[in-house]
Amino acid sequence: MSTSKPAGKATGPKSAAGKARSALNALKHGRYSKHPSILAIEDADAFRDLFRTYLAHFNPASLLETRLVQELTHIDWSLTRFRTLETGFLNQTLDLQNSPLAGLPAPADPLQRLCSGLHRSVQESSFAQYLPP
Repeated sequence: MSTSKPAGKATGPKSAAGKARSALNALKHGRYSKHPSILAIEDADAFRDLFRTYLAHFNPASLLETRLVQELTHIDWSLTRFRTLETGFLNQTLDLQNSPLAGLPAPADPLQRLCSGLHRSVQESSFAQYLPP
């Protein structure tokens, strides 16, 4: 005989702190334990801190809302990464202006399309109402 509570009587955390800790389980176990948003060279603690910041701000009341906060965190993280890459790319391009390759046409920016798509995703999401105009 099992000593665990029947599913109908099981309860989750009641306090806000307990709910916040429980929401972080998604980053410790299962599909998000090695989050696909975080590259090996990136700071996983910074990603968790960003997630915690969004959790504290939006205070999700359900699993669906917590999932939306996870998606928002992923989108924010990805946009920051792409902006960093874009800056590096543009800096390299500007450095090339003083090189013998200066007369060649500028290379296309493949990151701009992806960054624009991520930005559209945020604008079309239910979180758009919380963004500054």
